[in-house]
Amino acid sequence: MQHEISANHYSVEYGANRIAAAYWRQTDPNFMSRVESRMTKVIGTLQSPLPEGVAKEAYFNANYDRLGPTPDYIWFQYSMVLSVQRERPPPSFAQTLRHPVIPQ
Repeated sequence: MQHEISANHYSVEYGANRIAAAYWRQTDPNFMSRVESRMTKVIGTLQSPLPEGVAKEAYFNANYDRLGPTPDYIWFQYSMVLSVQRERPPPSFAQTLRHPVIPQ
């Protein structure tokens, strides 16, 4: 995201997932629907890496350097994409490029 280093890795990656999902919803909505369906099935087979009571964003940011080569990273990415898909109304590609941050 504009080659800026941020301590909020979760926000940066969530934003990248929002942009990608918006692009695919615009370009090939059936593809994005299939991705969502597959990710929903897969994430149901993965154990959450979150300790009880710890927020996703905080855990991801605190453990970012060690998550990359692990299945836990997949859990986070799938969780992010599925959250993006649940945004209502789904943002357009242009809207997402203007505002790729996590919605509050």
